[in-house]
Amino acid sequence: MFKRALMIGVAGVSMALMRGGDAHAHYVNIGGYVRYHSLGCGTLLRQVPNPAQHPALFRCTANISVVEVLCQNPSGHDVNPGRAAIQISLVGQTEIEPADVNKKRGTAAVEAEIPDEALLNPDYCVNPNWIPQVALAISLHAMLETFECNGPDNDPCSILEPASFTELECDLPSQYNVLNLPPLDTPYACTVLGTGH
Repeated sequence: MFKRALMIGVAGVSMALMRGGDAHAHYVNIGGYVRYHSLGCGTLLRQVPNPAQHPALFRCTANISVVEVLCQNPSGHDVNPGRAAIQISLVGQTEIEPADVNKKRGTAAVEAEIPDEALLNPDYCVNPNWIPQVALAISLHAMLETFECNGPDNDPCSILEPASFTELECDLPSQYNVLNLPPLDTPYACTVLGTGH
């Protein structure tokens, strides 16, 4: 089974989301992360109204710049891991659901899983004829975004209005690599480059 890992630790940030018309919905981001289980990033929102009346969507885009890959040669032998400088974007998104909301606190924990099979690319091996076995994102630029859903009632998130974002630059702690994968929930070291709404 292929193993993939990516985690991001995110500093607390503030975000606000306004719904059109006279109704106002507030989604304030008070933290975020990306977990090691395939690839998943998340955020914690506060001042969250009922998503059935004020739908919103969370999206995470990971622009990976360095990947480490363990490959196998055609004879079936693992070879020393190689690092590749790449430019690949992986995206995951999810709608905020009523089950995500803690009504007593007015918060929502939201997580989006990101398909990361694209990192298992033979072009990232030292020799492109080899077969990738394990890939690990080492450095990345991440954009965490919340959107207001303004589409029709039967498909509210078919029309998205940008509400807020957090931009991060992240590196995996240096003790981890494809031969020493990080434990579950290990965070990347991230710098917040900017926030806005």
